[in-house]
Amino acid sequence: MDVIDYLENNQYAKRHVGLSAIFRWEINCGGLQVVIYSCHLASNNYTTEIDSSRYSWPSLLRNYEQRLLAYKDGSKLREFEVEAISQRLIEENSPVIVMGDLNDFSFSRNLDKLNCMELQDAWWEKGFGLGNTFREGLIGVRIDYILHNTKISTCDIRVIDEELSDHSALVASFKFQ
Repeated sequence: MDVIDYLENNQYAKRHVGLSAIFRWEINCGGLQVVIYSCHLASNNYTTEIDSSRYSWPSLLRNYEQRLLAYKDGSKLREFEVEAISQRLIEENSPVIVMGDLNDFSFSRNLDKLNCMELQDAWWEKGFGLGNTFREGLIGVRIDYILHNTKISTCDIRVIDEELSDHSALVASFKFQ
C-alpha cells in the first residue's frame, strides 16, 4: 500500500497529514557542504481525540485501545515519511544530519530503518541519562532526535529544558571525520 491508498482509506490521517514537514537544507560549512533534514514527522495524536497532556492512570487505562490505534496510524504515516527520507539519503555524498521531532521511540521500526541507513543517534554517542524531550503526559520520553552519518561525529549533546514548547530542545556540536 502506498501513501495515497493509505490516506484514501484513513480519513483521520488524511485530515492531519499536512501537519508533518520535512525540510532539506544544504549548508556550506568552511567549504564543505553539510545536508540537514529538519523534520516534524506524523504525530500519534493526529488520529485521536484524547488529550495526551491530561493523562492520568484511569484515563490511560480507559483509553488504551484508542491510544494503540492512534499509535498504529501515526506509525504508518511516519513509515511513509521515513521511506522518503531514506530514498534521499541513498543519494547523499555529504555529511548528513537528520533532526527534529520524529515522534517515535528509540528502537521503533521507523528509527531502526534510519539506523539501517547508517545514521547514528547523537544521544547514544555523547548524551547522558534518558534524554527525555517530551515532558507532557504520564512520563517523559525522547521523541526528538539528532541523527548523523559517519562523515561527522558528535562532540557534545544536551537537552535544553526551556519553556519554548511542549518539547525540550536538543543541542549538539559535531566535528568532521
